[in-house]
Amino acid sequence: MKLPIGAIANFALKRIVLPAIAKAVVSNKNPLTKQVAVDVLRQAAQDEVERRLNLRVE
Repeated sequence: MKLPIGAIANFALKRIVLPAIAKAVVSNKNPLTKQVAVDVLRQAAQDEVERRLNLRVE
């Protein structure tokens, strides 16, 4: 089975990357630095995976 790489990349951009960047930008705690952006992106990806696996109740 061939994976739809374009669809996966588009999904990741819309549902994980852009919201993570937005969260980092509006964060009042720290200025947007590379480490903050990485941390927010990692947390957003983890949140999305947990949501998809129904591990977390929203």
